[in-house]
Amino acid sequence: MPFDRQLQQVVAESIRELERDGFARHGSFMRDLLAIAGSHRSVGNLLDALEADRDVDAARVAVADALDGGTTGSIPAIEPLLRDRVADAKWLPPAVQIDLSLVVDRAIRTPWRNAHGDLMRLVFGDQLSGTVAATKMMPRVQSSPDPPARLSRRDFEGVVQREIAALRESWSVLPEFAVSTDDAPDGFGEYWPTELSADATDRLVMHYNPDSARADTLRATLAHEVAGHAAFYTAVRNLGAPWFDHGAFALVEGWATWAEWHLAPIAAPGPETFGLIGLLDAECDEVSRRVPQLARARGYSDRAALYSLMLFSEHPGLQLSYVLGGLWLTRELGAPKAESLEFLRGRPLGDFVFSM
Repeated sequence: MPFDRQLQQVVAESIRELERDGFARHGSFMRDLLAIAGSHRSVGNLLDALEADRDVDAARVAVADALDGGTTGSIPAIEPLLRDRVADAKWLPPAVQIDLSLVVDRAIRTPWRNAHGDLMRLVFGDQLSGTVAATKMMPRVQSSPDPPARLSRRDFEGVVQREIAALRESWSVLPEFAVSTDDAPDGFGEYWPTELSADATDRLVMHYNPDSARADTLRATLAHEVAGHAAFYTAVRNLGAPWFDHGAFALVEGWATWAEWHLAPIAAPGPETFGLIGLLDAECDEVSRRVPQLARARGYSDRAALYSLMLFSEHPGLQLSYVLGGLWLTRELGAPKAESLEFLRGRPLGDFVFSM
């Protein structure tokens, strides 16, 4: 979004259309959200946009825009990950890769600013303090001092099939979806509904790597992706919403996190999860220290801990949307059920549901 002026214009026109259709309050919220999203010109956002499109001509324009217009600052500790991502973009012409390296140079030398507080205060409004206080309602699970066993690829895929079958028994609303496993070095899993892809059916992609292959983590991931995202999109298709902002991270990921916490006991959040909330307005040094520390406390590798820092610092609101959205739903609705989304029937769907 920050590096695609045409996309910003398309979104702005969509907001004007909503306002013309009588959704003035929702339009105002979306306009404020666009202002924050459009101004956070992080290298991480730029790299994600380039990788998603893989359009050489568009990449030249976006990288030139980043050089001319600058980017927001990046935390120095994540420089190795940013450099790796630039090096992996081998589809780019060499001259564009060189310019992209210069963009990283400048970002690392530019002071980082924490935008989480601005974004979360917009999303949750006067509900934010009560949502944060809901941490007291959650059972606490301390991380085990012993490193959990990691599954072989074959055992991993076996657990995936068995857990999906078990979830189908308790969540009758689940749709049919294709299941595959890849060897992505980072991340855990992705659920792609047909609304967000060109596929004929929904699709679950599980990532097999040292962090995702722990048995407890795998069960939590499946609760998140299946009882979370698959059940969510099935319900949304039947809610009669006049429109749906598919970029509503606090709603979409908050629901999935809520399901994960309640359906996978090991996933019940401990201090290492809620510690992110304390970083809403933290300065660079504290964020650089605490985010990897919190990730390691959950048993993740050093690489995963650094990846967590990159997500937190380059994509404001991303990780906190999971936690705060899950807390709000816990406070308002208790434990998740297939019919829990009925309170949204007939309403527009977006992150504004938390504050309106």
